[in-house]
Amino acid sequence: MIKYCFILMALGVAACNRPAKNKMTADSTARRPEQAGQAISPCLLIAPGRSIGRIKLGGNADSLINLLGKPDLQDAAMGASMMTWFEGHDTSAYRVTVYAHHNFGAKDEAVSHIKQIRITSPAYQTAERLHTGSNLNDIATQYHLTAHRSNNGKDSIYDDNRAGIAFEINSSGKCAAIRVHLPGDSLSAYLNML
Repeated sequence: MIKYCFILMALGVAACNRPAKNKMTADSTARRPEQAGQAISPCLLIAPGRSIGRIKLGGNADSLINLLGKPDLQDAAMGASMMTWFEGHDTSAYRVTVYAHHNFGAKDEAVSHIKQIRITSPAYQTAERLHTGSNLNDIATQYHLTAHRSNNGKDSIYDDNRAGIAFEINSSGKCAAIRVHLPGDSLSAYLNML
């Protein structure tokens, strides 16, 4: 068993060090640690209000192409952009979506700052080992949640605005996606990132 755990950890570290063009697939398909004593790889850690894996809030969205490759979907208008990467370029697979915005009038207005990150892969986890697939009841024991209706009309978004994390919960009470946003960003729960 210890040998198996060591192999999984080695694969997780190797996934973090692959060439840039394979980052999305490597990071999103890595197995999540099943044992409480096992460390979560930094490239799979969800840090509320800060980051998901190597994608950091406030960072330059242009750097994501080096990290994840060219987005499979991209839309931009009026200083905002939305980029989505699908695992294996398969639209039915896990996805990473990033919302970014320019700070017009600021010294760095040419930079598109990352404002929100959304993932659907269960490989990513919070320090409390919450991930997509977790039950709402388990999530509610760790975060102070406020419910919002999502734009698709099916799922509900449970947001801990102060911490900077939101959970999309499906009709069976399971987490379908996790979002990380800037703490106190009250618009995050209403942003359509589906």
